[in-house]
Amino acid sequence: MGSGTKNKKGKSEWDYYEPTSEDYEAMRFCVRNNIRISMKAMQQGMYPTTFKITVNLGPYKKFEKTNYSPVEYDKEDIVREMYKAMKYYYDKHSGRV
Repeated sequence: MGSGTKNKKGKSEWDYYEPTSEDYEAMRFCVRNNIRISMKAMQQGMYPTTFKITVNLGPYKKFEKTNYSPVEYDKEDIVREMYKAMKYYYDKHSGRV
């Protein structure tokens, strides 16, 4: 039994982008510094087709302001764009810009 995200070949239906070690470093930086970057589906149902990136900065609060990307992405691009957003904050706050 599982979550149902694997297809018959063993790959997830979200395997469109393979993160690099630099992507993982940016993700760790965001987690450690309370920068929460995620995706929000723009349609209801089991198979949404477009998503927006959401960004929450600072410590978690129940009713905090969520910032949304102005652009909608399809499922082939959303994971890559989330890692780009994480890298942006990593570069911005670590003085690498």
